Amino acid sequence: MDMGYFVAFAVGFTLLVSAGLNGHRRIAAAKARVATAIARKQAQVERIRRLAKATLGLRRQLRTTKFQLDSLGAACKGLEADLAKTEAVDRRLYILDDRRSANDLTWIVLVRNSKFADMVDPRAALDTIGSWRKGRRFLVWAPTDKRAAEKTWARYPEVKGFAIQSVVVLPQPERPA
Repeated sequence: MDMGYFVAFAVGFTLLVSAGLNGHRRIAAAKARVATAIARKQAQVERIRRLAKATLGLRRQLRTTKFQLDSLGAACKGLEADLAKTEAVDRRLYILDDRRSANDLTWIVLVRNSKFADMVDPRAALDTIGSWRKGRRFLVWAPTDKRAAEKTWARYPEVKGFAIQSVVVLPQPERPA
């Protein structure tokens, strides 16, 4: 009987050691799975942080870009308004004649005719009538302002309603010696 107890004890002890080793293996596998899960979690957290940082940078860049876009839009509107103002002013310069001599100066003569439609051309377009009311600038070459006015009167006489508003000399460019 002693042998029976001994065998029973040995079998029990073997089963106990086997169960302990099996449990130890399971605990080690569980620890490895937990360690892997923690590492994956840390990697995921780092990816999320990197993406959040990139997103924050992109959000700042977007805000800056929107501000620049708004600034450029406002600047464009200002430039368009300035352009509309300058386009409203007639900047055309008509050449009265192209004959000139070496001692002639360049003159700008402003000629107006508020009665252009009545006295000159009743079928004239509205913009033509408007340009004569506002005044047209003519480029005239003459030695004096008096001679520039005489040339202009010859082409646009006072009897037809034309009036000279101003005669201004343009600065002469420096001539090389």
